[in-house]
Amino acid sequence: MLSTFSEHADLELSSDSASEAWPDTTALRTVQAQGDLGVRMFEALAGALTAGREMAMVVGSDSPGLPARHIGALLESEAEVTLGPTLDGGFFAIACRRVQASMFDHVRWSTEFALADVAQRAAQCGLQVATGPTWFDVDVEEDLERMLKMSDLPRHAARWSADYRR
Repeated sequence: MLSTFSEHADLELSSDSASEAWPDTTALRTVQAQGDLGVRMFEALAGALTAGREMAMVVGSDSPGLPARHIGALLESEAEVTLGPTLDGGFFAIACRRVQASMFDHVRWSTEFALADVAQRAAQCGLQVATGPTWFDVDVEEDLERMLKMSDLPRHAARWSADYRR
């Protein structure tokens, strides 16, 4: 799905260690900075903005079937920080025109408060915050069941689903 944006954006696949996953992607591959999720996201966003990009976005890898229009909505936002909410109170992506390291301080990661914490911290940093359309991510069994009911699973998730159901 993200490859649909390759004509309009530089794509980078950043993982926590060197990986050959997603062999069909032509995106630049990098290894994430060391630290908690906030540190890793800040480093990725700040690095892209410092390199001269007008906007930088981090998209999580645990939102199967994420519609391209959801990413498009975040990219079209004029806000300095735009979050793509998930049903559980987190977010599937964050798009930024400006960042401050402290916007990721004291965030209760992997809880129903993650989105609210980042939004509040970013606002406290003087950044304009917006949210885009809501999707889901896969963190618990209920999320997995929601994914398995999708009729248009992405290729890799569909293959995994077929194996899982055997």
